[in-house]
Amino acid sequence: MSVNTIEGQGERLIEEVRAQISEVSTGAVLAFCLDHLRQLPADGIDWYQRRPFVPLLIMKWAAELWSPDEQRRQIDQRDYALMCQKVWDANGDLFRPGHVSIFMRRMAFQQIWYQHNFDKGSIPRQAVIFGDFMRDAPVVRDFVERAGIEPGDFARQLAVMAAQIGELIGIAGLEELRPQPRPTDAAHWGIVTPHFQTDLPAMHARMVDLASYATPRGVELCEQSPLIPTPFLHTRNGFECIHHKLLFRALETRLYDILRGAGAERFMREFGPAFERYVGAVLEELGFRLIEERALQGMLAGQGKCVDFALVDEDILVLVDSKGIEGHYDERYHSLPEVLTNKLRTTALHAADQAIETFRRLPEELQRPMTVFLCVTYKQLNIGDGDALRALTVNTPDWDSARWHEAGLPPSQMFTISIQELELLAGIVRAGGRLSEIFRQILANNASPETSKLLFQQHLARYGQVEIPRFSRLAAHRLCGI
Repeated sequence: MSVNTIEGQGERLIEEVRAQISEVSTGAVLAFCLDHLRQLPADGIDWYQRRPFVPLLIMKWAAELWSPDEQRRQIDQRDYALMCQKVWDANGDLFRPGHVSIFMRRMAFQQIWYQHNFDKGSIPRQAVIFGDFMRDAPVVRDFVERAGIEPGDFARQLAVMAAQIGELIGIAGLEELRPQPRPTDAAHWGIVTPHFQTDLPAMHARMVDLASYATPRGVELCEQSPLIPTPFLHTRNGFECIHHKLLFRALETRLYDILRGAGAERFMREFGPAFERYVGAVLEELGFRLIEERALQGMLAGQGKCVDFALVDEDILVLVDSKGIEGHYDERYHSLPEVLTNKLRTTALHAADQAIETFRRLPEELQRPMTVFLCVTYKQLNIGDGDALRALTVNTPDWDSARWHEAGLPPSQMFTISIQELELLAGIVRAGGRLSEIFRQILANNASPETSKLLFQQHLARYGQVEIPRFSRLAAHRLCGI
Protein backbone atom coordinates (compact mmCIF):
# COMPACT_ATOMS: atom_id res chain seq x y z
CA MET A 1 0.00 0.00 0.00
CA SER A 2 1.36 3.43 -0.94
CA VAL A 3 2.48 5.59 1.97
CA ASN A 4 0.99 8.55 0.10
CA THR A 5 -2.53 7.38 0.88
CA ILE A 6 -4.18 7.92 4.26
CA GLU A 7 -4.24 4.16 4.82
CA GLY A 8 -0.59 3.98 3.82
CA GLN A 9 0.26 6.59 6.44
CA GLY A 10 -1.51 4.51 9.06
CA GLU A 11 0.38 1.39 8.03
CA ARG A 12 3.65 3.33 8.24
CA LEU A 13 2.87 4.55 11.77
CA ILE A 14 2.09 1.01 12.92
CA GLU A 15 5.35 -0.30 11.48
CA GLU A 16 7.25 2.52 13.20
CA VAL A 17 5.75 1.50 16.54
CA ARG A 18 6.51 -2.16 15.95
CA ALA A 19 10.07 -1.33 14.94
CA GLN A 20 10.54 0.68 18.15
CA ILE A 21 9.07 -2.15 20.25
CA SER A 22 11.52 -4.61 18.66
CA GLU A 23 14.45 -2.43 19.77
CA VAL A 24 13.54 -1.86 23.43
CA SER A 25 13.04 -3.94 26.55
CA THR A 26 9.86 -6.01 26.34
CA GLY A 27 9.59 -5.99 30.11
CA ALA A 28 9.74 -2.21 30.17
CA VAL A 29 7.06 -1.90 27.47
CA LEU A 30 4.75 -4.28 29.34
CA ALA A 31 5.33 -2.41 32.59
CA PHE A 32 4.34 0.91 31.02
CA CYS A 33 1.24 -0.70 29.49
CA LEU A 34 0.19 -2.21 32.82
CA ASP A 35 0.66 1.13 34.57
CA HIS A 36 -1.38 2.82 31.83
CA LEU A 37 -4.23 0.34 32.25
CA ARG A 38 -4.25 0.47 36.07
CA GLN A 39 -3.90 4.19 36.55
CA LEU A 40 -6.79 5.36 38.72
CA PRO A 41 -9.61 5.61 38.03
CA ALA A 42 -9.26 2.16 36.43
CA ASP A 43 -12.84 2.02 35.18
CA GLY A 44 -15.60 4.32 33.99
CA ILE A 45 -15.61 7.18 31.52
CA ASP A 46 -12.23 8.58 32.57
CA TRP A 47 -10.63 5.19 31.97
CA TYR A 48 -12.39 4.76 28.61
CA GLN A 49 -11.06 8.14 27.52
CA ARG A 50 -7.51 6.86 28.08
CA ARG A 51 -8.13 4.46 25.15
CA PRO A 52 -7.27 1.14 26.86
CA PHE A 53 -7.36 -0.69 23.55
CA VAL A 54 -4.09 1.09 22.68
CA PRO A 55 -1.90 -0.36 25.51
CA LEU A 56 -3.57 -3.75 25.02
CA LEU A 57 -2.54 -3.72 21.36
CA ILE A 58 1.00 -2.62 22.26
CA MET A 59 1.18 -5.51 24.75
CA LYS A 60 0.15 -7.91 22.00
CA TRP A 61 2.90 -6.66 19.69
CA ALA A 62 5.48 -6.59 22.49
CA ALA A 63 4.82 -10.26 23.24
CA GLU A 64 5.01 -11.16 19.55
CA LEU A 65 8.34 -9.33 19.09
CA TRP A 66 9.93 -10.55 22.33
CA SER A 67 13.19 -12.48 22.19
CA PRO A 68 14.21 -14.79 25.06
CA ASP A 69 17.82 -13.61 24.92
CA GLU A 70 17.09 -9.94 24.27
CA GLN A 71 19.40 -7.27 25.61
CA ARG A 72 17.59 -4.12 24.67
CA ARG A 73 17.58 -0.57 25.92
CA GLN A 74 15.07 0.72 28.41
CA ILE A 75 12.38 3.25 27.51
CA ASP A 76 11.03 6.25 29.37
CA GLN A 77 7.57 7.75 29.68
CA ARG A 78 8.11 9.97 26.65
CA ASP A 79 9.01 6.96 24.46
CA TYR A 80 5.91 5.14 25.60
CA ALA A 81 3.65 8.16 25.11
CA LEU A 82 4.96 8.52 21.55
CA MET A 83 4.14 4.86 20.84
CA CYS A 84 0.58 5.36 22.08
CA GLN A 85 0.12 8.54 20.07
CA LYS A 86 1.29 6.85 16.88
CA VAL A 87 -1.11 3.95 17.41
CA TRP A 88 -3.94 6.41 18.02
CA ASP A 89 -3.03 8.40 14.90
CA ALA A 90 -2.85 5.18 12.88
CA ASN A 91 -6.28 4.24 14.22
CA GLY A 92 -7.66 7.43 12.71
CA ASP A 93 -6.04 6.65 9.35
CA LEU A 94 -6.94 2.95 9.15
CA PHE A 95 -10.23 2.91 11.05
CA ARG A 96 -12.12 5.12 8.62
CA PRO A 97 -15.90 5.63 8.70
CA GLY A 98 -16.92 4.10 5.33
CA HIS A 99 -20.43 2.74 5.74
CA VAL A 100 -21.89 3.85 9.08
CA SER A 101 -23.14 0.43 10.22
CA ILE A 102 -19.84 -1.30 9.49
CA PHE A 103 -17.90 1.50 11.17
CA MET A 104 -20.09 1.45 14.30
CA ARG A 105 -19.92 -2.32 14.57
CA ARG A 106 -16.14 -2.36 14.32
CA MET A 107 -15.92 0.39 16.93
CA ALA A 108 -18.15 -1.69 19.21
CA PHE A 109 -15.78 -4.65 18.90
CA GLN A 110 -12.81 -2.39 19.56
CA GLN A 111 -14.14 -0.51 22.57
CA ILE A 112 -17.57 -1.51 23.92
CA TRP A 113 -16.44 -4.89 25.25
CA TYR A 114 -14.50 -3.24 28.06
CA GLN A 115 -17.34 -0.84 28.91
CA HIS A 116 -19.75 -3.62 29.90
CA ASN A 117 -20.39 -4.60 33.50
CA PHE A 118 -19.85 -8.20 34.53
CA ASP A 119 -22.62 -10.54 33.33
CA LYS A 120 -23.69 -12.18 36.60
CA GLY A 121 -25.76 -14.73 34.71
CA SER A 122 -22.74 -16.00 32.77
CA ILE A 123 -21.40 -18.39 35.41
CA PRO A 124 -24.75 -20.05 36.23
CA ARG A 125 -25.32 -20.26 32.45
CA GLN A 126 -22.07 -22.17 31.95
CA ALA A 127 -22.84 -24.41 34.91
CA VAL A 128 -26.26 -25.34 33.48
CA ILE A 129 -25.17 -25.88 29.88
CA PHE A 130 -21.94 -27.77 30.51
CA GLY A 131 -22.60 -29.28 33.94
CA ASP A 132 -26.20 -30.34 33.34
CA PHE A 133 -27.43 -30.23 29.73
CA MET A 134 -24.09 -31.47 28.32
CA ARG A 135 -22.94 -33.44 31.35
CA ASP A 136 -22.70 -36.75 29.44
CA ALA A 137 -21.63 -35.32 26.08
CA PRO A 138 -18.34 -36.87 24.85
CA VAL A 139 -16.70 -33.45 24.51
CA VAL A 140 -17.43 -32.73 28.19
CA ARG A 141 -16.37 -36.17 29.42
CA ASP A 142 -13.10 -35.80 27.52
CA PHE A 143 -12.54 -32.46 29.24
CA VAL A 144 -13.22 -33.99 32.66
CA GLU A 145 -10.73 -36.79 31.96
CA ARG A 146 -8.07 -34.32 30.82
CA ALA A 147 -8.60 -31.64 33.44
CA GLY A 148 -9.68 -33.72 36.42
CA ILE A 149 -12.66 -31.53 37.28
CA GLU A 150 -16.39 -31.55 36.55
CA PRO A 151 -17.88 -28.50 34.77
CA GLY A 152 -19.99 -27.61 37.82
CA ASP A 153 -16.91 -27.56 40.05
CA PHE A 154 -15.05 -25.51 37.43
CA ALA A 155 -17.91 -22.99 37.34
CA ARG A 156 -17.84 -22.87 41.15
CA GLN A 157 -14.24 -21.61 41.04
CA LEU A 158 -15.22 -19.03 38.40
CA ALA A 159 -17.77 -17.74 40.92
CA VAL A 160 -15.07 -17.55 43.60
CA MET A 161 -12.86 -15.49 41.25
CA ALA A 162 -15.71 -13.14 40.41
CA ALA A 163 -16.56 -12.64 44.08
CA GLN A 164 -12.91 -12.01 44.98
CA ILE A 165 -12.34 -9.38 42.30
CA GLY A 166 -15.67 -7.77 43.15
CA GLU A 167 -14.65 -7.48 46.79
CA LEU A 168 -11.16 -6.26 45.89
CA ILE A 169 -12.29 -3.38 43.67
CA GLY A 170 -15.61 -2.68 45.35
CA ILE A 171 -18.19 -3.85 42.81
CA ALA A 172 -21.52 -4.37 44.52
CA GLY A 173 -23.44 -7.59 43.90
CA LEU A 174 -20.59 -9.94 43.02
CA GLU A 175 -20.12 -11.09 46.60
CA GLU A 176 -23.42 -12.96 46.34
CA LEU A 177 -21.73 -15.34 43.89
CA ARG A 178 -19.30 -16.59 46.56
CA PRO A 179 -20.18 -20.20 47.49
CA GLN A 180 -19.77 -21.68 50.96
CA PRO A 181 -16.37 -23.40 51.37
CA ARG A 182 -15.96 -27.06 50.48
CA PRO A 183 -13.04 -29.42 51.25
CA THR A 184 -12.35 -29.83 47.52
CA ASP A 185 -12.01 -26.10 46.82
CA ALA A 186 -8.24 -25.88 47.26
CA ALA A 187 -7.57 -28.73 44.81
CA HIS A 188 -10.08 -27.38 42.30
CA TRP A 189 -8.67 -23.86 42.57
CA GLY A 190 -5.28 -25.30 41.61
CA ILE A 191 -6.84 -26.90 38.52
CA VAL A 192 -8.83 -23.87 37.36
CA THR A 193 -6.47 -20.93 37.87
CA PRO A 194 -3.79 -22.04 35.36
CA HIS A 195 -6.43 -21.71 32.63
CA PHE A 196 -6.35 -17.95 33.27
CA GLN A 197 -2.58 -17.57 33.52
CA THR A 198 0.22 -16.99 31.03
CA ASP A 199 3.85 -16.01 30.99
CA LEU A 200 5.91 -14.20 28.41
CA PRO A 201 7.14 -17.30 26.50
CA ALA A 202 3.59 -18.70 26.22
CA MET A 203 2.20 -15.28 25.35
CA HIS A 204 4.91 -14.89 22.71
CA ALA A 205 4.10 -18.26 21.12
CA ARG A 206 0.40 -17.42 20.92
CA MET A 207 0.93 -13.96 19.43
CA VAL A 208 3.41 -15.29 16.86
CA ASP A 209 0.77 -17.83 15.85
CA LEU A 210 -1.82 -15.06 15.46
CA ALA A 211 0.64 -12.97 13.45
CA SER A 212 1.05 -15.83 10.99
CA TYR A 213 -2.47 -15.13 9.68
CA ALA A 214 -1.18 -11.79 8.30
CA THR A 215 -4.29 -9.93 9.41
CA PRO A 216 -4.48 -6.44 7.85
CA ARG A 217 -3.56 -3.79 10.40
CA GLY A 218 -6.84 -2.00 9.86
CA VAL A 219 -8.69 -5.16 10.88
CA GLU A 220 -6.34 -5.94 13.77
CA LEU A 221 -6.98 -2.50 15.25
CA CYS A 222 -10.64 -3.28 15.95
CA GLU A 223 -10.30 -6.79 17.36
CA GLN A 224 -11.15 -7.61 20.95
CA SER A 225 -7.88 -8.17 22.77
CA PRO A 226 -6.43 -11.69 22.41
CA LEU A 227 -5.14 -11.20 25.98
CA ILE A 228 -8.67 -11.80 27.35
CA PRO A 229 -8.47 -15.62 27.77
CA THR A 230 -5.41 -15.39 30.05
CA PRO A 231 -5.73 -12.13 32.01
CA PHE A 232 -3.08 -13.07 34.61
CA LEU A 233 0.45 -12.38 33.34
CA HIS A 234 3.52 -13.64 35.18
CA THR A 235 5.88 -10.80 36.03
CA ARG A 236 8.63 -10.30 38.59
CA ASN A 237 5.79 -9.74 41.09
CA GLY A 238 4.16 -13.09 40.35
CA PHE A 239 0.90 -13.44 38.45
CA GLU A 240 -0.66 -10.01 37.97
CA CYS A 241 -4.12 -9.31 36.63
CA ILE A 242 -3.68 -7.19 33.51
CA HIS A 243 -7.04 -5.51 34.20
CA HIS A 244 -10.24 -6.66 35.83
CA LYS A 245 -12.24 -6.04 32.61
CA LEU A 246 -10.19 -8.72 30.85
CA LEU A 247 -10.81 -11.07 33.76
CA PHE A 248 -14.56 -10.40 33.62
CA ARG A 249 -14.72 -11.17 29.90
CA ALA A 250 -12.68 -14.35 30.46
CA LEU A 251 -14.89 -15.54 33.32
CA GLU A 252 -18.06 -15.05 31.28
CA THR A 253 -17.19 -17.68 28.66
CA ARG A 254 -14.16 -19.63 29.94
CA LEU A 255 -15.68 -23.10 29.94
CA TYR A 256 -17.12 -22.52 26.47
CA ASP A 257 -13.73 -21.31 25.20
CA ILE A 258 -11.79 -24.23 26.67
CA LEU A 259 -14.17 -26.87 25.35
CA ARG A 260 -14.45 -25.25 21.93
CA GLY A 261 -10.68 -24.85 21.75
CA ALA A 262 -10.21 -28.62 21.90
CA GLY A 263 -12.01 -28.98 18.54
CA ALA A 264 -14.51 -26.44 17.28
CA GLU A 265 -16.45 -28.58 14.82
CA ARG A 266 -16.98 -31.47 17.21
CA PHE A 267 -17.85 -29.11 20.04
CA MET A 268 -20.45 -27.21 18.04
CA ARG A 269 -22.25 -30.42 17.06
CA GLU A 270 -22.85 -31.14 20.73
CA PHE A 271 -23.20 -27.56 21.96
CA GLY A 272 -25.83 -26.45 19.43
CA PRO A 273 -28.66 -28.66 20.74
CA ALA A 274 -27.77 -27.85 24.37
CA PHE A 275 -27.80 -24.13 23.64
CA GLU A 276 -31.19 -24.44 21.92
CA ARG A 277 -32.47 -26.23 25.01
CA TYR A 278 -31.15 -23.42 27.21
CA VAL A 279 -32.82 -20.74 25.08
CA GLY A 280 -36.06 -22.69 25.31
CA ALA A 281 -35.79 -22.85 29.10
CA VAL A 282 -35.34 -19.06 29.30
CA LEU A 283 -38.44 -18.55 27.15
CA GLU A 284 -40.50 -21.13 29.02
CA GLU A 285 -40.19 -19.18 32.28
CA LEU A 286 -42.11 -16.27 30.75
CA GLY A 287 -45.40 -18.12 30.99
CA PHE A 288 -46.53 -17.46 27.42
CA ARG A 289 -47.51 -20.14 24.96
CA LEU A 290 -44.22 -21.55 23.66
CA ILE A 291 -44.19 -23.65 20.49
CA GLU A 292 -41.04 -25.64 19.72
CA GLU A 293 -39.75 -26.26 16.21
CA ARG A 294 -41.23 -29.70 15.60
CA ALA A 295 -44.72 -28.65 16.65
CA LEU A 296 -44.38 -25.32 14.88
CA GLN A 297 -43.31 -26.97 11.64
CA GLY A 298 -46.46 -29.08 11.77
CA MET A 299 -48.62 -25.96 12.07
CA LEU A 300 -47.06 -24.04 9.18
CA ALA A 301 -48.47 -24.08 5.64
CA GLY A 302 -46.43 -25.85 2.97
CA GLN A 303 -42.73 -26.65 3.07
CA GLY A 304 -39.82 -24.43 4.05
CA LYS A 305 -37.42 -23.35 6.74
CA CYS A 306 -38.57 -22.98 10.33
CA VAL A 307 -37.21 -21.24 13.44
CA ASP A 308 -36.62 -23.01 16.76
CA PHE A 309 -39.40 -21.35 18.78
CA ALA A 310 -42.52 -19.23 18.54
CA LEU A 311 -43.53 -17.26 21.65
CA VAL A 312 -47.19 -16.28 21.50
CA ASP A 313 -48.75 -13.40 23.46
CA GLU A 314 -52.06 -11.63 22.91
CA ASP A 315 -50.68 -8.87 20.70
CA ILE A 316 -47.24 -10.03 19.65
CA LEU A 317 -45.59 -13.10 18.14
CA VAL A 318 -41.88 -13.55 18.83
CA LEU A 319 -40.04 -15.94 16.54
CA VAL A 320 -36.75 -17.14 18.03
CA ASP A 321 -33.83 -19.06 16.58
CA SER A 322 -30.76 -20.12 18.56
CA LYS A 323 -27.32 -19.93 16.99
CA GLY A 324 -24.70 -21.13 19.45
CA ILE A 325 -21.91 -19.24 17.71
CA GLU A 326 -19.29 -16.63 18.41
CA GLY A 327 -18.65 -15.68 14.78
CA HIS A 328 -15.63 -16.21 12.52
CA TYR A 329 -12.82 -13.65 12.94
CA ASP A 330 -13.60 -12.05 9.57
CA GLU A 331 -17.33 -12.10 10.35
CA ARG A 332 -16.66 -10.00 13.44
CA TYR A 333 -13.92 -7.58 12.46
CA HIS A 334 -13.66 -7.18 8.70
CA SER A 335 -14.59 -3.94 6.94
CA LEU A 336 -15.36 -5.25 3.45
CA PRO A 337 -19.07 -6.03 2.86
CA GLU A 338 -18.30 -8.93 0.52
CA VAL A 339 -16.17 -10.62 3.21
CA LEU A 340 -18.76 -10.00 5.92
CA THR A 341 -21.63 -11.19 3.75
CA ASN A 342 -19.87 -14.42 2.81
CA LYS A 343 -19.48 -15.33 6.49
CA LEU A 344 -22.91 -14.07 7.58
CA ARG A 345 -24.71 -16.24 5.02
CA THR A 346 -24.33 -19.26 7.30
CA THR A 347 -25.25 -17.43 10.53
CA ALA A 348 -27.28 -14.24 10.91
CA LEU A 349 -28.46 -14.02 7.29
CA HIS A 350 -29.47 -17.67 7.31
CA ALA A 351 -31.42 -17.08 10.52
CA ALA A 352 -33.21 -14.12 8.88
CA ASP A 353 -34.20 -16.39 5.99
CA GLN A 354 -35.58 -18.94 8.46
CA ALA A 355 -37.65 -16.23 10.13
CA ILE A 356 -39.08 -14.91 6.86
CA GLU A 357 -40.03 -18.36 5.61
CA THR A 358 -41.65 -19.14 8.95
CA PHE A 359 -43.58 -15.87 8.92
CA ARG A 360 -44.89 -16.39 5.40
CA ARG A 361 -46.24 -19.82 6.35
CA LEU A 362 -47.94 -18.86 9.62
CA PRO A 363 -51.46 -20.17 10.22
CA GLU A 364 -54.13 -17.62 11.12
CA GLU A 365 -54.17 -18.66 14.78
CA LEU A 366 -50.56 -17.50 15.23
CA GLN A 367 -50.81 -14.21 13.36
CA ARG A 368 -50.58 -11.17 15.59
CA PRO A 369 -50.57 -7.37 15.10
CA MET A 370 -46.81 -7.39 15.65
CA THR A 371 -44.21 -10.03 14.82
CA VAL A 372 -40.56 -9.76 15.80
CA PHE A 373 -37.65 -12.12 15.29
CA LEU A 374 -34.76 -12.79 17.66
CA CYS A 375 -31.63 -14.59 16.47
CA VAL A 376 -29.97 -15.54 19.76
CA THR A 377 -26.20 -16.15 19.75
CA TYR A 378 -23.96 -17.34 22.57
CA LYS A 379 -21.51 -14.46 22.24
CA GLN A 380 -22.17 -10.85 21.29
CA LEU A 381 -21.86 -10.30 17.52
CA ASN A 382 -22.58 -6.54 17.70
CA ILE A 383 -25.03 -6.65 14.82
CA GLY A 384 -28.17 -5.04 16.21
CA ASP A 385 -31.39 -4.98 14.21
CA GLY A 386 -32.11 -6.19 10.68
CA ASP A 387 -31.50 -2.77 9.16
CA ALA A 388 -27.96 -2.85 10.58
CA LEU A 389 -27.53 -6.46 9.42
CA ARG A 390 -28.67 -5.54 5.93
CA ALA A 391 -26.26 -2.61 5.87
CA LEU A 392 -23.35 -5.01 6.39
CA THR A 393 -24.18 -6.50 2.97
CA VAL A 394 -24.12 -3.17 1.08
CA ASN A 395 -22.91 -3.45 -2.55
CA THR A 396 -23.48 -7.21 -2.58
CA PRO A 397 -26.42 -9.16 -4.08
CA ASP A 398 -27.67 -9.88 -0.53
CA TRP A 399 -28.41 -6.22 0.05
CA ASP A 400 -31.54 -6.42 -2.13
CA SER A 401 -32.54 -9.95 -1.10
CA ALA A 402 -36.25 -10.72 -0.84
CA ARG A 403 -35.74 -11.31 2.89
CA TRP A 404 -35.69 -7.54 3.45
CA HIS A 405 -39.01 -6.81 1.74
CA GLU A 406 -41.58 -8.64 3.86
CA ALA A 407 -44.02 -5.97 5.10
CA GLY A 408 -45.16 -7.98 8.12
CA LEU A 409 -41.61 -8.69 9.31
CA PRO A 410 -39.41 -5.83 8.13
CA PRO A 411 -35.68 -5.65 8.99
CA SER A 412 -36.41 -3.19 11.81
CA GLN A 413 -38.27 -5.99 13.64
CA MET A 414 -35.46 -8.53 13.35
CA PHE A 415 -32.70 -8.56 15.98
CA THR A 416 -29.47 -10.48 16.43
CA ILE A 417 -28.90 -10.60 20.18
CA SER A 418 -26.67 -12.45 22.65
CA ILE A 419 -27.99 -14.92 25.20
CA GLN A 420 -27.24 -12.33 27.89
CA GLU A 421 -29.56 -9.89 26.10
CA LEU A 422 -32.30 -12.51 25.88
CA GLU A 423 -31.98 -13.10 29.63
CA LEU A 424 -32.20 -9.34 30.26
CA LEU A 425 -35.38 -9.15 28.17
CA ALA A 426 -36.83 -12.17 29.98
CA GLY A 427 -36.00 -10.64 33.36
CA ILE A 428 -37.83 -7.43 32.45
CA VAL A 429 -40.91 -9.39 31.37
CA ARG A 430 -40.84 -11.54 34.52
CA ALA A 431 -40.70 -8.33 36.56
CA GLY A 432 -43.91 -7.09 34.91
CA GLY A 433 -42.82 -5.50 31.65
CA ARG A 434 -45.24 -5.98 28.75
CA LEU A 435 -43.48 -7.71 25.88
CA SER A 436 -45.21 -5.78 23.09
CA GLU A 437 -44.60 -2.43 24.79
CA ILE A 438 -40.89 -3.19 25.19
CA PHE A 439 -40.57 -3.82 21.46
CA ARG A 440 -42.73 -0.84 20.50
CA GLN A 441 -40.40 1.39 22.49
CA ILE A 442 -37.32 -0.15 20.86
CA LEU A 443 -38.79 0.33 17.39
CA ALA A 444 -39.74 3.92 18.17
CA ASN A 445 -36.24 4.65 19.45
CA ASN A 446 -34.54 3.06 16.45
CA ALA A 447 -36.73 5.05 14.06
CA SER A 448 -34.96 8.26 15.06
CA PRO A 449 -31.21 8.93 14.71
CA GLU A 450 -31.26 10.80 18.02
CA THR A 451 -32.50 7.79 20.00
CA SER A 452 -31.42 4.78 17.93
CA LYS A 453 -28.97 2.33 19.49
CA LEU A 454 -26.69 -0.32 18.03
CA LEU A 455 -27.14 -3.00 20.68
CA PHE A 456 -30.32 -4.51 22.07
CA GLN A 457 -29.03 -4.28 25.64
CA GLN A 458 -28.60 -0.52 25.28
CA HIS A 459 -32.36 -0.28 24.82
CA LEU A 460 -32.91 -2.42 27.91
CA ALA A 461 -30.63 -0.40 30.21
CA ARG A 462 -33.51 1.92 31.12
CA TYR A 463 -35.20 -0.93 33.01
CA GLY A 464 -32.31 -1.38 35.46
CA GLN A 465 -31.03 -4.60 37.03
CA VAL A 466 -33.04 -7.81 36.61
CA GLU A 467 -32.88 -11.31 38.07
CA ILE A 468 -31.28 -14.14 36.13
CA PRO A 469 -33.57 -17.02 35.08
CA ARG A 470 -34.90 -19.01 38.02
CA PHE A 471 -34.02 -22.41 36.49
CA SER A 472 -30.43 -21.23 35.94
CA ARG A 473 -30.12 -19.90 39.49
CA LEU A 474 -31.47 -23.11 41.03
CA ALA A 475 -29.32 -25.37 38.84
CA ALA A 476 -26.20 -23.35 39.66
CA HIS A 477 -26.96 -23.70 43.37
CA ARG A 478 -27.39 -27.46 42.96
CA LEU A 479 -24.28 -27.91 40.79
CA CYS A 480 -21.95 -25.30 42.26
CA GLY A 481 -23.34 -24.13 45.58
CA ILE A 482 -23.80 -20.56 44.29
